[in-house]
Amino acid sequence: MGKFSVMVGSSVSALLLCASVSHAASVMGSTDSAVSLSPAATVSAPADANGAAAPDSASGTPTLALAPPTPQASSQSNSSTAGAQAASGTQFLDDAAAADRPAIHGFFDVPFKTAYITPRGLVVQDKGLVVQPVGGLIFDLYDATDGPVNNVSFIGGVWNSIDSAESNPAVGSYDESDPFGTVDSTLFKNFELSVTYVLFISPQDAYKTENNIETKFAYNDTDLLHDFALHPYMKYFYEVKGSSTVVTGRAGGTYDIELGITPSYTYKGIENYPITFTFPALITVGPKSYWGGTQDFGTVQASVDLSVPLAFVPVKFGFWHAEAGFTFVYDINHKLREAAEILGNGTDPSRFVGSAGVGVNF
Repeated sequence: MGKFSVMVGSSVSALLLCASVSHAASVMGSTDSAVSLSPAATVSAPADANGAAAPDSASGTPTLALAPPTPQASSQSNSSTAGAQAASGTQFLDDAAAADRPAIHGFFDVPFKTAYITPRGLVVQDKGLVVQPVGGLIFDLYDATDGPVNNVSFIGGVWNSIDSAESNPAVGSYDESDPFGTVDSTLFKNFELSVTYVLFISPQDAYKTENNIETKFAYNDTDLLHDFALHPYMKYFYEVKGSSTVVTGRAGGTYDIELGITPSYTYKGIENYPITFTFPALITVGPKSYWGGTQDFGTVQASVDLSVPLAFVPVKFGFWHAEAGFTFVYDINHKLREAAEILGNGTDPSRFVGSAGVGVNF
């Protein structure tokens, strides 16, 4: 069996699933993976890569700022935005009535990583440099202060993975392209429910295209724990059809569950450049048939990520940020170690992934 002869999954879920795009800036995440520029929570973008995320994303997935936050010059948390606006001579969204503010936003993020490991623990590539650009649009469909449903948004985009050290010439450096669509909602102000449909595609047809549905439920516990909020979440990943996302497991008609937290802290000691630290952690579990062996647990992953706004960039060019992170991955399931060896990445259950990148939302 050659490398990528089966579907390996992507990192989109780690980058967008966590994004509650209708909220004011708060942090993203994972993919399947969600930082302080995000209009909602954390950004994990759909599907799978090391995170996420976010989406996605204890696997090193960067947090994305998916939509421009509403500037508030008097707000310490938005000091970077206010400074950028003052420098550019515009107040952007503050100058518009609520009804006139744009309901369509966009984002683009380019993380550079030392490896590609999915939130399910599959080591896809652990050599060379891995670049995983993701971009898309966010459509704000509904917004209300009162009632059980507070926000509804649609997020659509494409996540990609390109590496510099592919050993299989039949695969090439362009490993994966994952188009996705997410319906994201905020319920009772503190709960998030999102559903993502994502395709895992091999540009060289090295594996059968996978069709996947990921449902995420998250709780914003800030009102309860304040600065010590954990932001717990659960993701139910259902593989509709296609090759196994972990190489050795059942192909289609199976699932796994991801349980995680995404606590964060923002350091505001540098004027206009608040640094948001995020500490995502996750564990996965699924039926034995999903992994193809005798164990139920999959992987444990923990990250330290940071994001800082690039306030020197004029607002008219979008809201830019820089990001970096470090992720530790331990594959509990022996079948994940076997899959890593099949893909030419050895059997070591412990892995470290470094990442750095830049992104923009508008």
